[in-house]
Amino acid sequence: MRPRDALGIVIAMVAGCSDGPEHQAETDREEFVDEEAIGTDRLSSPLAAGPLRFARACSPGERVTIASVGDIMGHEAIQKQAYARGWSSLWGNVTKFLDDANLTTGNLEAPTAYGIAVDGSLAPDPGRVFDNWVYTGSPVANMHRSVATALRNASFDYVSTGNNHALDRGRLGIDRTLDALDAAGLKHSGTVRSWETGPWSARVHRNGSDIHFVSCAFSTNGIADSSDQVLHCLLETDRLVSTVSSLARRSDVAAVIVTPHWGNEYSDTPNEWQRRLARQVLDAGATAVLGHHPHVLQPWEKYLTKDGRETFIIYSLGNFISRHPTLTLARRSSILLYLGLTRGSNGKAFVNGVRYMPLYTRYTDRWNVVAIDDVGGYRSSRDLSTSMYGEWNVRYPWQPVRTTPECKQSSGIAEDSAR
Repeated sequence: MRPRDALGIVIAMVAGCSDGPEHQAETDREEFVDEEAIGTDRLSSPLAAGPLRFARACSPGERVTIASVGDIMGHEAIQKQAYARGWSSLWGNVTKFLDDANLTTGNLEAPTAYGIAVDGSLAPDPGRVFDNWVYTGSPVANMHRSVATALRNASFDYVSTGNNHALDRGRLGIDRTLDALDAAGLKHSGTVRSWETGPWSARVHRNGSDIHFVSCAFSTNGIADSSDQVLHCLLETDRLVSTVSSLARRSDVAAVIVTPHWGNEYSDTPNEWQRRLARQVLDAGATAVLGHHPHVLQPWEKYLTKDGRETFIIYSLGNFISRHPTLTLARRSSILLYLGLTRGSNGKAFVNGVRYMPLYTRYTDRWNVVAIDDVGGYRSSRDLSTSMYGEWNVRYPWQPVRTTPECKQSSGIAEDSAR
């Protein structure tokens, strides 16, 4: 193996060059009282002003619904449970709601690199065992490649790999991660192999539409990207915008979805750089922006581009599954977003509507994410989500997935079809 660049960065990161409280030492003890006793986090972001609707909601055309969730974390407790009880023990309660959409996306926030130790050396692979050498949690994470197949079996079609943990196993770690994702049939963007120069997008075909996903990372936690394997949101904004613009101009591309890894950890308010970058990529031709990294929910909004298109931004989808050392209500509250697209007569897709399901990561005899309206309870978590996104846009478990419930059924609207 080519040695990790600046191998001593591992020590530096553990000493404090990572990005905040997320990387405190983990413990298996569950000394906190679960559910509502953790306290209610106050939102600093504005409360939802009302329903979020789109002007062309009822326009005719072929429709696609994208289900999207937040960060899939490689924390120690998450891996230990997965290796002992299976990955589905973490998210099996919500798989049926992921499968309701035409395609599903998330952010895979750790490498899946077999046989590479935490110091970057080659090592015998222990298999599905958390050995704290090859397979480790924060701050320098690595998960067994079985997670890729498990995500595919849970209806995931695409994951973003452009995030601050992308280089946690160095250059070879990215190579082996992408090999694992390809073997599982998972599309990905945000990173490329050490000998590749692209592409920086992933194509998913649904209902006659080619949808391209572009991911980028604000940081690699101080690890040098010497082989140019990560698309950087901040340092390479021109490359990001150019990639989006080139895709959007192609006649065979219906939509471009950008999945940036950005923002301030544990802040429910997007910063000015997030807002500016979102508008840049949307004005360049993107259809929607689905953000990750803060580990808590951040607001959504419509944005009218300079060429008059109604587009969509959600600044952070929170955590899909995690076990942060400090598990506040906000870090355990997230959503399953449903983004509706309609392909018009010109072959280009536009946003027809959005819905969401409030999610909560609970601990019973195991860590598992649940849809709150499916299991009941967790009122404080649900209130946090509905305060930010409103009640009107909630999709209840017993409802079909319709991102435009305000529209009457008509022959001009092609209903979402199976995957």
